[in-house]
Amino acid sequence: MLRFEPVPRKKNFAILGASNFSLVVIQTLLEKRQKVTVFDNDKQRLDLNLSDYDQIDKVILDATNKSALEKNAIKSFDGVVVGFGSTMETSLITVLNLLDLGVKNIISRARDERHRRILKAIGLVDNQIITPDAIAGNTVGSRLVYDIDVNIDIQSSSDDYFSTVVVVKNPSVFSRTLDELNLVNSKDFNIIQIRRAGKVFLPDENTILKEDDIITLFAASNIINDIVNKIQGTPPTSNETRTEKTPV
Repeated sequence: MLRFEPVPRKKNFAILGASNFSLVVIQTLLEKRQKVTVFDNDKQRLDLNLSDYDQIDKVILDATNKSALEKNAIKSFDGVVVGFGSTMETSLITVLNLLDLGVKNIISRARDERHRRILKAIGLVDNQIITPDAIAGNTVGSRLVYDIDVNIDIQSSSDDYFSTVVVVKNPSVFSRTLDELNLVNSKDFNIIQIRRAGKVFLPDENTILKEDDIITLFAASNIINDIVNKIQGTPPTSNETRTEKTPV
């Protein structure tokens, strides 16, 4: 049965620091129709980095000034992201200010492992700290170690498992069930959901794949290439066409 994807409740988020990291967060929040206010003490940086975002509020503010944060009702936001790009001191003082003001839902970017450790020492927990370079480095290293195809867009990784989104393009799987295709969920892989014509549903062994279905997949490193190639088809290399592989 097809199910409508739940629409997230509209919330109001504060982004402290108009960094490259913050821009990615902002874009994601806007795509999900959330309200965003960006605070930065540099007007030029606000204007330059956010010139394409007319729908967000921009406030010139020094986040290391606790009184300024309080006057701008920082505690009223549903979530606060500390996204400063270069200065660790600014990040740490800002987080301390937020904690002092009783802000609960804080997510902070960490520049490196040392920064992460200090953020934990002053009161944040692991799931409140994001280290973009570490995440990117882990993904690159995993690609190299496990020979993951460069055409596979890795969304996230956990130990020896990876998640990705695959579009059904291989004609040999059209109108066939997951059971017939030997794609029933197992300990090695899991088809989490399928998006079809704008609707999302949870598959079972009798689900029939259709062209342009968008599949969210979680799979072990040793079979992810085979699973993806089976679903989307293997692009031909120069002078030859690679044969399809079927997971055991």
